[in-house]
Amino acid sequence: MKKNQAVSLVEVVVASVIFLLAAAGALGAFSMAQKMSTVSEDEAIAANYGRQLLEDLRANVDQRTWNSWYLTCDSAWHAWPTTPTGWDAFQGSAQYNCTQNATTGLRRVDLNVTW
Repeated sequence: MKKNQAVSLVEVVVASVIFLLAAAGALGAFSMAQKMSTVSEDEAIAANYGRQLLEDLRANVDQRTWNSWYLTCDSAWHAWPTTPTGWDAFQGSAQYNCTQNATTGLRRVDLNVTW
């Protein structure tokens, strides 16, 4: 006697539900990975923007042109006075806070880049 080898409707429905749950999980993981990739890219762009601003600052310090470069050193947050070359389309902003040690005259600059 040969058994019936046909697939029942219940087995097809159960297999379909299992497949759909697995597919939904995989699509959710891809979506999350895409969001994380976008955030990482934005953070890298902002970090490079800040790095270039600090390189401009270092160049002015090295050239002894700090005082003519209009960086105010009064412990308050100010908008960064210049935009680095090639960053005109950057959709963010940069603020700095400068403090000067009264004893040594050394200056500290903190930079905050938002996008």
